Amino acid sequence: MSYRVLLVENAQMIATDLQMGLEERGYDVIGSVSQLQEALLLAKQYQPDIALLDVMANGEQNSIELALQLTTLNIPFIFLTAYRDSQTLQWAARVHPYAVLTKPVDPTVLFVMLEQAVYQAKREQELRTRYEVVAHSEARLRAVFMDNPDAILVVNQSGQIVNINPRSADLFGYSEGELVGASIELLLPEHARQQHIRHRQTYINHPQLRPMGAGLALLARRADGTEFPVDVMLSPMYIEEQRLVIAIVRDVTERKAQEKKLNEALKEKDTLLKEVYHRVKNNLQVIQSLLNMESRVLTEEPARIALADIASRVSAMALVHEKLYQSGNLSRLSLAEYLRDLVKQLQHAGSIDSRRISISLAIDDIRMGIDTAIPLGLLINELVTNSLKHAFPEGRMGHISIRVEQQKEGMLLTIKDDGIGLPPDFVLERTRSMGLKLTRSLAKQLNGTVTMHSVKGTEVVVYSKL
Repeated sequence: MSYRVLLVENAQMIATDLQMGLEERGYDVIGSVSQLQEALLLAKQYQPDIALLDVMANGEQNSIELALQLTTLNIPFIFLTAYRDSQTLQWAARVHPYAVLTKPVDPTVLFVMLEQAVYQAKREQELRTRYEVVAHSEARLRAVFMDNPDAILVVNQSGQIVNINPRSADLFGYSEGELVGASIELLLPEHARQQHIRHRQTYINHPQLRPMGAGLALLARRADGTEFPVDVMLSPMYIEEQRLVIAIVRDVTERKAQEKKLNEALKEKDTLLKEVYHRVKNNLQVIQSLLNMESRVLTEEPARIALADIASRVSAMALVHEKLYQSGNLSRLSLAEYLRDLVKQLQHAGSIDSRRISISLAIDDIRMGIDTAIPLGLLINELVTNSLKHAFPEGRMGHISIRVEQQKEGMLLTIKDDGIGLPPDFVLERTRSMGLKLTRSLAKQLNGTVTMHSVKGTEVVVYSKL
């Protein structure tokens, strides 16, 4: 099914790249804009299935305003941002996006999240419609209630609980008899009850759907007096002219604990997030977008391959910055973690079937700084890419092994495949391959040497005196 997508992106290069990628996947991009007012007009006119919003629209953090408008139109949205600081995430959480994705956006993750968001939005709409249909039948309403994993309570306009599902009794620790007929304020902390009565009256006078995660910090109270955080969805309902409210209550204790850990981690990395993650990775995203756009218009296959190789090298460098920001020590990264992710990146980029070509790693526990990690990552990128391209022609199955050993005075890198091997007249020093020339240059930058020979495939050995 072709979904309609509204794209709001401040950086034109990134916007164009995203639009081309979406259209290649069969999505209908109804508009790609940076002005919020124009975006709102398009949303009202075309009612897209989903919107992708750059938090930093027009250089200001004002996409929140547009997001609130989209919520009133029942249009789901995903935030795209180069920021991961706690303030940005808190602002974003207020309007309950379906996801917050950081730039550069992994296309696979973007399309998976997009499909899930549209699917979830449609499911929520179906659920709301179902509630309206069953509003005229107590039996049908109870059927919806019985197996729901969230607590569902039906409350009349006086605040009296008139029906509950089994999960409600389990969550709050009361029996069904104790809850039905009781005031809804029974389930709130004592200090919040009087204020809730006023809020309840306001809602009854102006009923509207309020989705889960509407930016409110809500607490509920169990029968034993313990308090716990909840999300509450409110939906008005009418039965024989009687005004009712359906409250769906979800215990979010575990989610809040995870959010607390995340916020603590974000505070520790705040400086790096602003200086490295935003500036370096966003610039690399622009470069990758330029390469992707140029590749799409080229007709010559060699030129397209060359641009893909360059994009792969840019990704290898970007991954170093990613691993540094993720590490506890911002100046050094784990080589094993970096290479595992680099290999996955290469496999995805080359569309390699892992059932046909397997890759194994044996990496010593080595930590290194950015000056070593970037040339080493580029070198391994070139050698593994070369094997994936040339060692296994015509659907041949095979294996590539990567081993890095810490030695007394340096480091030994060995990359071996069981492919067709090197040509009989191959001489590394006389090769015209750009990738292998770059390999020799990177080995020299690492104060090392590189040798290649065929032994039931191809084996490359790089010894570096680090």
